[in-house]
This record gives sequence, C-alpha cells and structure tokens, in this order.
Amino acid sequence: MPLVHQLPFEVKHESVAGLCLNCDLPSHELAVNLPRAFSAVVTGNVKDDGIRMIAENDPFGLHSDPNLIDALENLLASFSVKGKMKFGAHYEPCYRAVSA
Repeated sequence: MPLVHQLPFEVKHESVAGLCLNCDLPSHELAVNLPRAFSAVVTGNVKDDGIRMIAENDPFGLHSDPNLIDALENLLASFSVKGKMKFGAHYEPCYRAVSA
C-alpha cells in the first residue's frame, strides 16, 4: 500500500477538496477516500475545531459522483432520523457536493 494511504488524514478544506469519491477509481483508492470523507463529516459536524472551520470558511467541497454523494446523504439522513447522530433530527451537511 502506498505510504500516502497509510498516513493520518488531517481534515482541512484543502485536504477534503483533494478527495475524490468516484466509482471509476481503483477499489483500493476508493477504500481509502471513503473513510476520509466520513472523517470530514464527523469533524465538520461534531468536533469543535471542525465546526469553527465550517463557520469561518463555508462547507467542505467534496468531489464525488452523484451516486456516491446520494448514498452518503441518504445514510446520514437515516442516522439523523433514527437519533444516531449527536446533532438531532435535522442534519445540516458540512460539505457541498462538487462533481467528480
């Protein structure tokens, strides 16, 4: 596995913008990028420093093809409705989808 895939992912606007969630990616690259995208969602919605980042700099720009972003949004919405997310029944995304 390439070293870059083994390093910790630091969630910042620039690093999230560098992610690509695309079904055409090699499976090992998508397998690395998906957890990083979830880290960005958790950071932007739950962690104090991430919430401040979003408030000061707008949502993260997440490069994704429509099918994957729809699946992500459906998953997060279902977590929210079931009360499995810290911020209540209405989920406000900390990212905006950018075409991949």
